[in-house]
Amino acid sequence: MKKWIRRFRKFFELIGWLLSWRTWKHYYHRFCYEQIYHIRQLNKFAYKGKGVRIDTTASITHAERIYLDDYAHISQNSYVWARGDDAVIRLGKDVMMGPGVFILNSHHDYSQTNLAPRYQPDQSADVIIEDRVWLGAFSIILPGVTIGHDSVIAANSVVTKSVPPFSIVAGVPGKVVRSRLEEQQT
Repeated sequence: MKKWIRRFRKFFELIGWLLSWRTWKHYYHRFCYEQIYHIRQLNKFAYKGKGVRIDTTASITHAERIYLDDYAHISQNSYVWARGDDAVIRLGKDVMMGPGVFILNSHHDYSQTNLAPRYQPDQSADVIIEDRVWLGAFSIILPGVTIGHDSVIAANSVVTKSVPPFSIVAGVPGKVVRSRLEEQQT
């Protein structure tokens, strides 16, 4: 009979534990930690202007190499990865991003054929996105790229080379489709 009572008590202790607010609070905090990891990076930026918005699902690495000017916006599910040793990422004033944008300032070297790319040193270069640039959804900005002010990068574009100001870029690899100045003249 005592065995049955012990099992009964253990069962109700388990139910009490599951219904406890402390249990739910604990798992809520664990869940939130996984969702908003970048919060730790927010105070480490090399420069962060006023009015900067960073979505909670954005992924940021090495924030000490990222410069965010006034009113820059890092959208949901975007990746800003500044892994390069001395290379930086600069986002100018009023830079706007669609969801899922990748900005990378380094990549693996693949010139040595006797080594796998992951064992070769990283190649890094600065990425500079000037003022009032719009990065369309799921666009990718590769190392060494400078995007001129007032440019528009179309959705799903891969920018591999620098872009002059007032340009509209689309495609894989990204090519200047036309200038925004032409649209204003007509």
